[in-house]
Amino acid sequence: MSVRSANGKFIGNARRFGGTEKIFATRSEAKDYVRSVEAEISRNGTYINPKKTPTFAEAVKDFIQDEKLKLRKGLIGSAHLRNKEVALLQAAEAVGDMRVGDLRPSVTVKEIKPVYDSGSVKTLRNKISILKELSKWCLERDYCAVNFADITVGAAPKAAFLKPISKDIINKIIKVSEDKYKPHIVCAALTGMRASEQIALEWSDVAFSDGHNSGESGAIYIEKALKKKDGVREPKTRHGVRRIPMSLRLRETLEEWREDQPAKQRQRGLVFPSREGNYASVDNWRNRGLHKACDRAGVDRIRWHDLRHYFASVLIFGSKCTVTEVAKLLGHSSVQITYQIYGHWMEDSERDRVLAQKMDAAFS
Repeated sequence: MSVRSANGKFIGNARRFGGTEKIFATRSEAKDYVRSVEAEISRNGTYINPKKTPTFAEAVKDFIQDEKLKLRKGLIGSAHLRNKEVALLQAAEAVGDMRVGDLRPSVTVKEIKPVYDSGSVKTLRNKISILKELSKWCLERDYCAVNFADITVGAAPKAAFLKPISKDIINKIIKVSEDKYKPHIVCAALTGMRASEQIALEWSDVAFSDGHNSGESGAIYIEKALKKKDGVREPKTRHGVRRIPMSLRLRETLEEWREDQPAKQRQRGLVFPSREGNYASVDNWRNRGLHKACDRAGVDRIRWHDLRHYFASVLIFGSKCTVTEVAKLLGHSSVQITYQIYGHWMEDSERDRVLAQKMDAAFS
């Protein structure tokens, strides 16, 4: 008999399925328990006794230890590990005392997801992804029979539709920018470098055509970037290591800046250091340099990252670069990422080219 009564209570017996006996206040609750064990066996071919599994907090502790081993072997980065620790410790605040074998997607939705909902949709998705990684780790150790993190998370909001910034606007901004920020803005606009790459740029990475530096002339070599928590490191992917040819305008700007750079700023060999010669802050570049120049030029303020988008727009609309070449110059890890960000510009560029040909034929 799966359910029996004793002293006014009801005992659900799931031993024949590999479970245990549990006491409930009502017969229906006892029956539901037996059915749940039977259903779990039907779904997963096994039943995990929750009492024999670690608590969520214990599982997190062991999982993080495994991740630290990966860190020492160079398989993951320290920032990646910190993100996992933060996400899982937040979840442990809600369900730390629960046995892993008792966890279900419903528990994640009711108890863990609300803890994660304080951030953006993107952050929520990243944290649930980390939780899924822990769940997979638990499944491999027979701590649970189901993926307790298998829940639906709303799609991240679509990125804002990028509008190309005209050369006229960029030239106006550059023209009225202060001398101490002008080279920074010109370099960002004419190379598409990420701010983290520009901050870490050294003069030894700049190859001028006049032979001051070794290597192929007229190019900037991107080999490192300043990470917020890890300091100067190689770019996130191998595609971030790249060579960006210099235009004549950029080369002249950088040569002039090298001559005029204050002696105090030269101690580390950085191209765009802080006033004291240390790694600079893009916030200062944006607030004290770019935004003030936008105001003087009488144009809408733009972000520092918009200078990278400007560079991409020039490649797409003003050159004959292929999408592969654009991706390579921007340091994207794949052409798909380039399409994802700039696909509508590429479509517009091709449409304009075709329409121009048709109009030429019609009005000739």
